[in-house]
Amino acid sequence: MALATFRASRLVAYDKIFSGERSLFTRTAPDASGIGKTTLPRGRGSRRAIDELIACPVCNGTWIAAVLLYGLRLFPGPTRR
Repeated sequence: MALATFRASRLVAYDKIFSGERSLFTRTAPDASGIGKTTLPRGRGSRRAIDELIACPVCNGTWIAAVLLYGLRLFPGPTRR
């Protein structure tokens, strides 16, 4: 479950497959190291809090882990597939 949570949180925060949904909440900017790009939150107030949750793999990983855990407890069959 730890590896699934890690991969899903990176998928939401960085991968191209979620770029359309992520672009509603974040913007992409060059990384400080100059090697790649990073996602930065947009908005102010509560909107910014949601934007930061999506842009941060550690932050969204907590919620993804909770969903997986409750899914295994409440719906074990579909969650394992």
